[in-house]
Amino acid sequence: MLRSSSSDALKRENHTLKRALTDPHLVSGIGNAYSDEILRAARLPPLKLTQSLSGVEIETLFHATRETLTMGIERLRDRTGSGFPEKVTTFREDMAVRGPVQAAMSSLWIARAANRLHR
Repeated sequence: MLRSSSSDALKRENHTLKRALTDPHLVSGIGNAYSDEILRAARLPPLKLTQSLSGVEIETLFHATRETLTMGIERLRDRTGSGFPEKVTTFREDMAVRGPVQAAMSSLWIARAANRLHR
């Protein structure tokens, strides 16, 4: 899909980014886990409405989508080699939003929030 058609498709209806990324009529094959990864990489909030996206945000989302999915494919190929993956799961340990990185970031966020409360 070309970027201009992607932009048109995103803005055709006014949905949250999370819903738009997981809508098979807009983008086929992106589920809950990868939509979270894409939005994290793009640094865009999942509740942002598609019709409010700027041109820069659409470009950022486009690049984050390509990079995130390419990395996911490469990781899967590294794990399976030339074989077919036996146990396919949507959430894996190497994902930033669902794996140990998220746990560490959550702990850091809680510590920072607690520090702000005690100032």
